[in-house]
Amino acid sequence: MRDSKVNTAFLFPVICTVVILLQAFQVISIGSTHPDFMMLMTIIYAFSRGSFKGEIFGFAMGMLLDLLSGALFGINAFVFTLLGALSQSFQKIAKLPNFIVFVLYVVSATILKYILYHIFFVIYKDTGLLDLYFFIKIPAEILINLVFGVILYILCSMFDSRENYEWF
Repeated sequence: MRDSKVNTAFLFPVICTVVILLQAFQVISIGSTHPDFMMLMTIIYAFSRGSFKGEIFGFAMGMLLDLLSGALFGINAFVFTLLGALSQSFQKIAKLPNFIVFVLYVVSATILKYILYHIFFVIYKDTGLLDLYFFIKIPAEILINLVFGVILYILCSMFDSRENYEWF
């Protein structure tokens, strides 16, 4: 048991650091679409640790992303905190194995993230809410988030053996 806690305490921050660097430098992309690694790590952390810890982790990741990007300050912190808070409710409503719920939540979270971003940009920057770019970007990011989300979910489930990761 002690070895599992040591692995989790050491490897999860290492994975988070690599993920933050991948997101900051936007190394991986398909066209102009980049995976949202920080959102994926927030979801994985909230699924394995609970909604309260997911909220705190989401707030920290969102604030870090706000500092790294030039977006409206606080918008990412708000969105990621909300995604961390809703994870447990989504798990209870879905009544499916965690892996399937994770996949469904990544799709829902990506859509919710873009809807909230566009609402905030309409309020603060007077832009159109539903434009063509909105409908093109969402499916591409859902696909790329699913691919990398499953990879991160598998990595975290291998290193975090004390948590419950159901597959099917």
